[in-house]
Amino acid sequence: MANLRTSMLVVSLLMMALCGVSMAAVYQVGDSAGWTSMGQVDYHDWAATKNFHVGDTLVFNYNNQFHNVKQVAHPGFESCNATSPIATYTNGSDTVALEKLGHFYFICGYPGHCQAGQKIDILNPFCIYIENFLQRRGLIFVFFKSFTGANSLRTADLKPAAVSS
Repeated sequence: MANLRTSMLVVSLLMMALCGVSMAAVYQVGDSAGWTSMGQVDYHDWAATKNFHVGDTLVFNYNNQFHNVKQVAHPGFESCNATSPIATYTNGSDTVALEKLGHFYFICGYPGHCQAGQKIDILNPFCIYIENFLQRRGLIFVFFKSFTGANSLRTADLKPAAVSS
């Protein structure tokens, strides 16, 4: 039993390592419209059409007289609260590397912009599938404590995936 658990751990860790081995891509947030509050882009829909991976880069292009980019934690994203950002970007052509697994939350810190939809949640869905696999086998906490840190994913995101027969 110990050998099976060890083997599963090794295989699972290798699978997780592959999440970061994919070809890195560069995504311009909002495509040609860029990062704006003018209602031209539904950022939730935009992100849903992408397959993000560790190593990818986001490019935020915007007019820095009217916008900025604030990376925030989940509560700040949900409430559009930019008072305690993880990072702030203000040059109008900012690049952000996705260097770890999990969610990356971005909002515009100008009043009313986030509430108008200028916010985006970036997630690596393939890795979430693998995390669900690990969780069902009791290995998820070993992996995250060892490799990603305690705050890299919210527990609510680690729901077991449906198993097809």
